[in-house]
Amino acid sequence: MTEKAVKLKGYRGDGLRFGQLLALLGLTGFAISQPLLSIAGEDPSIFAYAGVRGSGIVVFGLLVALVPPWLIWTVIVAIGTVSRRAGDLAFVGVTSLLVAFTVIQWLKLAGIENGLLLGLYGLVAAVAFGHFLMHIDAIAEWTRYLSPLPVFAVVLLLLSPTGQLLKSPANAVAARSGGKVAPSVVVIMLDELPLESMLAPDGTMDEVRFPNLAGLAEESTWYSNYTAMADRTFRSVPSILTGINPKAGTALWTSHPDSLFSLLAPTHELMATEVGTQI
Repeated sequence: MTEKAVKLKGYRGDGLRFGQLLALLGLTGFAISQPLLSIAGEDPSIFAYAGVRGSGIVVFGLLVALVPPWLIWTVIVAIGTVSRRAGDLAFVGVTSLLVAFTVIQWLKLAGIENGLLLGLYGLVAAVAFGHFLMHIDAIAEWTRYLSPLPVFAVVLLLLSPTGQLLKSPANAVAARSGGKVAPSVVVIMLDELPLESMLAPDGTMDEVRFPNLAGLAEESTWYSNYTAMADRTFRSVPSILTGINPKAGTALWTSHPDSLFSLLAPTHELMATEVGTQI
């Protein structure tokens, strides 16, 4: 009794299913790696706050681009060793789903938000692609030509704003001028702490309620009339550290290269703890 094979015309004689692996590389590039890497590329804070830089970003991109197709292909090959027909059906089913996900994402970008309509279009795309894949050689050939797509997705990640994190901030060696040690500079920002709540009736720091801050104010240059230029931490703090007006975008050292940190780096060892920024 012979097993009836599925008509995958473009994959005849592909015993090890390498052609299917190439197809999965391309289709997962559309459905998985390109969308994920696009999001990660436009938001460097995803990596900055996780402490991921340099080679870590490259490794992340390669994992997102290459692991999903390899895992799917491995499962399909395993199924195919038991039943060639079942393996071919699994391949058709998975690739059809990948096409459906891709079409749904494209429609969302086009402004379609209705879930029922998106599902209907995705189902039509999956059924149509599955049918054409089983009967038209050119479809299988086209899917194999898409195999370099994950590599391009990784390249786009490295060329995006996140790619700036491949560089390392300048860590200048502490310099000494005239044999003298540069004085220490301490900057503390107390977020959402109204100044008025810390003042005595005469406008000075309340020595009873805040004796340590009052002592610091006496020994320091205190700009008591200063006010923040924005109502959000991730916008007001960068303006304080850089002296420029608040601007949109993630507050990272890549977008704010000239700051108090870069000013003091040639003469001081930087020890910074930032909660809402990475400058």
